[in-house]
Amino acid sequence: MRRIINMIIYDRFWQTLKKRHISTYSLINDHHMSSSTLDRLRKNLPLTTVTLNDLCRILNCELPDIAEYIPSVIVGRYYIVCHDYIVQLYHLAGGNQCK
Repeated sequence: MRRIINMIIYDRFWQTLKKRHISTYSLINDHHMSSSTLDRLRKNLPLTTVTLNDLCRILNCELPDIAEYIPSVIVGRYYIVCHDYIVQLYHLAGGNQCK
């Protein structure tokens, strides 16, 4: 089975975090962000618009500095993400990248 899905990825969040010299420690302790939110960002899992708004406020940035829309293809129990000429394969159950 193969079908197209839409995916939001947060690679740009990590780049913006580094540019702003803000650590994950600071997000958790100074800005009261939960470690589970950071885990969701690491795994490219869905976030609420409230969370995205908070991130933009904390990082003083725009939404494209945090998130990017990438079309993906589901094949069986895996989804394929083509991004910047790199093809990544993820398992649907956990969002973990297959090595």
